[in-house]
Amino acid sequence: MQPITANHQRFLSLPSCLKITSSHSWFFPTEAGWNPDRFKATLEAFLGGGSLETMDGGSLPERRTGSVRAAVSSYRERILESNPTIKKLQTNYTEKQYMKTRELHQAKRDTNQLKVSRKLAESVTDEAKSELSDARKTVKDLTLRIEESNSRAEAQMRDVEKLTMGGRKEGECESGNSQCEQVMRELEKIKRDLSKLKLDMATVLEEKRRAEKETEESLSKSQSYLSSIESLNQEIEEVNEEHVLVELARIEAIKECEEIEARRREESEVYHAAIEETRRKKQNMVQEIEDVKELETRLAITISDVNMLDSDLSKLRNWRRD
Repeated sequence: MQPITANHQRFLSLPSCLKITSSHSWFFPTEAGWNPDRFKATLEAFLGGGSLETMDGGSLPERRTGSVRAAVSSYRERILESNPTIKKLQTNYTEKQYMKTRELHQAKRDTNQLKVSRKLAESVTDEAKSELSDARKTVKDLTLRIEESNSRAEAQMRDVEKLTMGGRKEGECESGNSQCEQVMRELEKIKRDLSKLKLDMATVLEEKRRAEKETEESLSKSQSYLSSIESLNQEIEEVNEEHVLVELARIEAIKECEEIEARRREESEVYHAAIEETRRKKQNMVQEIEDVKELETRLAITISDVNMLDSDLSKLRNWRRD
C-alpha cells in the first residue's frame, strides 16, 4: 500500500470551497448576478464564522476501531481483492513456505535412509570383523600345526638319518620312510588349507574395506544432509519472521484503510449536510430576491399610478382656475 501523503489527506478531507464551486457547479443554478465569493462568505457564516480552509480531517472525531483480530476477519478478503500487492505477497509467501517445507521433508527422508544404510554398513563391518577374527584364529592354529608338523618331520628325518648311518635293518628303514611320507602328506594338506584360508582372508579384508568405504560415504552424506537441514531451518525461520512482518504490515494497512473510510464517511456526511443547508439558504435567498423584484414592480406601478393621478389633479386644478 502506498503511503498517504499530506495532499492525499487534504483531498480526502475536502477542505476547500473551490472544490464545491468547481466540481459541484452543476448543483447550483447559473443565474445572473450570482457571485461565488458571496456564496463562500454566506456558507462560512452559516458554518459558524470559520473558514472552510481550516476544516480538515483532523478536526473530526475519529471512530474507534475494534480489536485487531476482528479487523482482520472483517476486511481480509476486501483488502486482498482491492490491493493486489498484499495478495501477491501472501501468495508468494505461501508458495515459498510450501517449497521449503517440502525440501525439509525430503531431507529428513534422505537422512533416515542414510541412517538405515549406515546401520546396515555397520552390521556388515561387524560381521566382517568377526569373520576376520575367526580367520586369524584359524591361521594361528594352522601355523602352530605346521610348526609342529615341521618339528616332527625334522625329528623323523634325523631318526631316518641315524638309522641309515647306523646300519639298521631294512625293515626299520622302510618303516621310517613310510612315517616320513605320512608326515609330508599331512604337511601338504595343511599347506593347501593355509592357501585356502589366505584366499578367504583376502576376501574378508576386501569386504571389510568395502564396508568401511560405504560407511565413510554414508557419514559424508549424512553430514551434508545435516548441514542442508540446518540451512533449511534457518531459511524457514527467516521466512517465518518475514511472514510476521507481512502480517503486521497487513494489519496496519487494514486498520489504516478502516480509519480512512470511517473518516471519509463522516466528512462526507458533514459536507453533504453543509451543502444541503447551503442550497436551502440559497433557495430562500433567491425566493426573497424574487419577492423583492415583485415588490419593486408593484411599487413602480403604484408610483406610475400616483404620477398619473397627480397629473390629472393638476389638469383639474388648471381647468377650475380657468
